Amino acid sequence: MTTGAKARRGQLLSTYGIGGLFPSETTSFMIVGLDEWEESRARPVSEPRLARSLRVAELKTPPAGTSRDVPVIRFPLTQVCPNPKCRRIGSLYDLAKDWNVAKCAQCKDKPLLTPFRLITACAKGHIDEFPYFRWLHKGTVSADGAKHEMKLVSLGRTSSLADLVLECSCGVTPKNLDGTFGPKALAEFGTCSGARPWLGADAKQDCSETPRVLQRGASNVWFPAVRSAISIPPYSEALAKLIDKHWE
Repeated sequence: MTTGAKARRGQLLSTYGIGGLFPSETTSFMIVGLDEWEESRARPVSEPRLARSLRVAELKTPPAGTSRDVPVIRFPLTQVCPNPKCRRIGSLYDLAKDWNVAKCAQCKDKPLLTPFRLITACAKGHIDEFPYFRWLHKGTVSADGAKHEMKLVSLGRTSSLADLVLECSCGVTPKNLDGTFGPKALAEFGTCSGARPWLGADAKQDCSETPRVLQRGASNVWFPAVRSAISIPPYSEALAKLIDKHWE
């Protein structure tokens, strides 16, 4: 996906690593796994001590220079139309009728959709969409054939979750998002889905954790596991890099 978003190489290690969320203007992306990267554009780095400690054959820098260097996916897929007269909430395809164009297909001016502010994650590193449908409809039984067109209405009094209200065309009593951050807020919905979207939709794992609700842009969503080493010459010199290729 070409996004036009930019990040420094250092940020891809410390802030926006694999599985991390990358904000870009009105939307949000997730950095995907290394198997989707263009390895031929990644320049080798000669740091044998660090490579040995990580038990890898070699180290490489993230590619840089073009808009397609770092592959991403859109996450979360739950989107909201910002038009006050619309305010529909649903998946990207439900609202835009196109996986690649995040614009409301129902509004005349086609406003850009905005990603939902809440996501879920567990202590084992899995991450998923917030179950907004189940949050509103829990404890209710919908009539057969009932149409569910949902909206996220902002009361406009404050920026708190209590002022964000979910509504549905099925007639269920509207409900705000207050209380979603409680440690057991999602316990009645079952255990974690085991989703790992950075590796693909089918890369789920069995997980017995109870997921927690997080703010999409919060700093505690993703943490890097950092390993560092002191670079001692001559390993940083061109001649040493040439010799290192044939060291074995």
